Amino acid sequence: MAQQPSPNVEVIDLAPGLWIWRLEHPSWHADADWQQVVTCVCVDAGGERWLLDPLLPPGDATQVWDRLDARPPAAVAVLSPDHMRRTWDDAQTTAWTPWSAAMGP
Repeated sequence: MAQQPSPNVEVIDLAPGLWIWRLEHPSWHADADWQQVVTCVCVDAGGERWLLDPLLPPGDATQVWDRLDARPPAAVAVLSPDHMRRTWDDAQTTAWTPWSAAMGP
């Protein structure tokens, strides 16, 4: 039996090689100064796949994980230093290279 998609994750194909997933930020609260729903970007360019400012989806979000398993990202670009998240240390993502301008050359 196929797994059901995670109800709190939405995947949207925007164009060939460009798709997003949206999910609720787990640390969001009413007084937070950011939006409750986070948009994460996946870009396929040439032979590489990049994730831009992603928030890892829950493990049962098969609609995202199946796509990433089929073509793993070459790198993860973190565009804002406060978006460097502890979850990038997870064993599930060790093949990915997180990059941030704040990390330096």
